[in-house]
Amino acid sequence: WSREATREVRAALQQGGDHSVRLSAGRLLCQLAQHLRGFVSKPAAHTQLVLLSAHDTSIFMMLNAFAYDGQSADDWPPHTSSIAIELLEDKTIRVLYQLEPIQFNGSTVQPLETFLQRLDALSLTEDEHSSSGNQGAVFKWSD
Repeated sequence: WSREATREVRAALQQGGDHSVRLSAGRLLCQLAQHLRGFVSKPAAHTQLVLLSAHDTSIFMMLNAFAYDGQSADDWPPHTSSIAIELLEDKTIRVLYQLEPIQFNGSTVQPLETFLQRLDALSLTEDEHSSSGNQGAVFKWSD
């Protein structure tokens, strides 16, 4: 992607606000919230590592949804990009992009509940996605 195209996508997402984030990354955010809640409620019975593979567009949408400090409008995820979301022992979340912690409001960690509230605000369930009138591809995330 060119820097100009990246700026245009970023501007469209920002102009569309949370609605555009829900449509672009809401299904993935919903799945992420479900995994985190499952692990917290039954740590021994729940999967402790979840790996998802995505295209650069999905990574860009996730980063936009997290709205972390320091990402400029010119940043498009390079090849082999990664996002890691760590649930720490003290029930805080740390998000790493390209193996570097990213900051939310000046901190590299945030309480799990704060993170889940943000995910919930942007999540889109399968039923909501189906009834949204979205004419694009329908992705079904499953274990």
